[in-house]
Amino acid sequence: MADQKALHTEQQRRLSVTKNFVAPVKKLSVAEEVGNKLRRMEDKSPKAFLDICLKEFDGAVMRQVDKMRETFDEALDDLRDRSNDMERNLSRLMRWKQETCDKRVAQALAQRDMERKEKLALADWMEQFTPSAAARKEVDEVDFAFIRFSLNMAVACDVCPVQKQLDSGTPAFLSSMLTSR
Repeated sequence: MADQKALHTEQQRRLSVTKNFVAPVKKLSVAEEVGNKLRRMEDKSPKAFLDICLKEFDGAVMRQVDKMRETFDEALDDLRDRSNDMERNLSRLMRWKQETCDKRVAQALAQRDMERKEKLALADWMEQFTPSAAARKEVDEVDFAFIRFSLNMAVACDVCPVQKQLDSGTPAFLSSMLTSR
């Protein structure tokens, strides 16, 4: 028993050091508040009591409607904020997708143009350096070398511009060798 008493006084001392104990106050609902008011006024005349009841009922209903309206307004504001955030995120996503798509289309068009350019250059070089079918049917080593050279020139036109290749004089030299045979 003495141990319990000592423990109890120790707990009280600790509690008082930290802060004074205050019993929690239960918040009454609107119905409980009205009920308490009406219990205090039971001694009034029936007509006055009825008027007070109606007045208190109207007041309680108005407070609850106001509280419900505030709750709905808060929920609608939150919903509006979320929908605005979602709209912004969707517009950002759509803009990013459009930019990505535009980049891919531009890249595909550039690659297509580059391949067309390579094929045109290859066709030009092949036309200039390959023997015509009407002239001969067989291709000897020299003809094959010129064909191979034309292929190399066509493939290299992206790395080394065609004008630079022509300025170097190599195609003219090889062409002169072809005609001098």
